[in-house]
Amino acid sequence: MLFLITALVLTPLTTFASNFKRKVAKIEVKGNKRTKTRFIMEELTFSPGDQISDEDIENSRQQLLNLELFSKIEFKETTTEIEGTISIKIILKEKWSILPLPIISRTSDADVRLGLRYEDFNLGGRGHYLVVKVYNNWANDLDDDLGGYYSATVETTNFLWHDLIFSPAFTKGKSLEEKYSEGDLISTYQDTQESYSIKLGKEFDDLAFGIDYTSRRNDYTYLSGLTQPLFDIVVKSFGFFSTYSKVNNLGSYTYEGYEFSFYTSVYNKILGSDVNAVSYNAVFSQFIPLDDRKNFAYRLEGTLVTGEKVEDVLTSVGGSTSLRGYESGEFEGDRMLRFNTEYRVPLTDNYWGGVAFIDAGNAWQEGSSMNVGDLNWGVGFGLRLFIKELVQGIGRADFAYNVSQKSYKSYFGVRHTF
Repeated sequence: MLFLITALVLTPLTTFASNFKRKVAKIEVKGNKRTKTRFIMEELTFSPGDQISDEDIENSRQQLLNLELFSKIEFKETTTEIEGTISIKIILKEKWSILPLPIISRTSDADVRLGLRYEDFNLGGRGHYLVVKVYNNWANDLDDDLGGYYSATVETTNFLWHDLIFSPAFTKGKSLEEKYSEGDLISTYQDTQESYSIKLGKEFDDLAFGIDYTSRRNDYTYLSGLTQPLFDIVVKSFGFFSTYSKVNNLGSYTYEGYEFSFYTSVYNKILGSDVNAVSYNAVFSQFIPLDDRKNFAYRLEGTLVTGEKVEDVLTSVGGSTSLRGYESGEFEGDRMLRFNTEYRVPLTDNYWGGVAFIDAGNAWQEGSSMNVGDLNWGVGFGLRLFIKELVQGIGRADFAYNVSQKSYKSYFGVRHTF
């Protein structure tokens, strides 16, 4: 009885304390060496002069945590000389946001890729993202040079003014195209590709939407064998994208919430494109936190391409972040369906985590019937190395079993698969 009375008395007092309003006289930010103080202030849900509660402070802390730029975020309150007002000190510890990594990979065809990937997750101290990739491909253990690529992409969400999305990208390179007939190599071509795109949009709290323009040109040069009808192609499109995200970072690389995105592209001769088509893509992801920092995550994605000459803008599935256990882009068609699930568990208190996953997906060629029973399956497990001092500091190793072909593949990379 005494416990019940105490609970009834203290519950309203606790609620009152958490909702107690006090006026903010001053906000001070400490510990940010690279990140601009103005950028941090823009992420807060309150400003000097506002009346706030504990909930406002927690919401601001979550906003900063979602940036994934800081390994430590602490809010300290002190009373001022003016009655009813407080001063807030935000103490931060920045993660290392520059990540140069070597590109070293080898395909099942013995093709070797060597190069460098440079990422900056906090460009300009405003959370802008820059990635530059430079690499070269060789066949048969560096015997034959297949050509090299370089690309650069910049993504900003606070460009010129708050919440404006601006993302230009550029790629150029060469590759060797091989044509086969009944398993025999009959001709080779060199494909010189150049593409660029620009994305513009706006964020409104959890919603983001905008437009983009892309252009790609492939020039084919005959090298050897039998001449095949391989034509130069220009692909240009105008698109619309939208994303609704309610995903929160809980720390320790655990997430909660869900995200839905939709993207459509129109390829038309009015734009100078050789392709007349429309593509639609939709993705839904959800992250469900469980006890002891465990996480269950899944992603469902579908793509549809309709129109003329869709063979030049087909969708594909397969690879380390798509359908594990299969080659990158192994299945190609005008329709695609993919489903990924991961059960993520910590293995140690600080650094190591494990993943059990099931992937399913397929792409269907034009004219074929789309049947869920045709899905290709991959199952496996993986290890994760968490380095909280790094932005996106996740080392990834996955080992997948190809259910259809009864074979195994291993993948190494950084960041979660989704």
